[in-house]
Amino acid sequence: IDFDRHYGRAVVMFGVPFLPPTDEPLRQRMHWMEHCLGISETEYRNFDAIRQASQCIGRVLRNKTDYGMMLL
Repeated sequence: IDFDRHYGRAVVMFGVPFLPPTDEPLRQRMHWMEHCLGISETEYRNFDAIRQASQCIGRVLRNKTDYGMMLL
């Protein structure tokens, strides 16, 4: 679905989109990042959730002439 022009002027986000900690691929990725790169599980999960929230908010603004409302 493409909400261009006046169809996508607002984003409402309830909470921060944390991935479930029981997801096996996520657990393996966090284990690798902690042992190989020294990035803690909490640090990675926080970064990933904020990244997903930023992408969601960015859907409102597509170019420099766009405008919209973002409610968090």
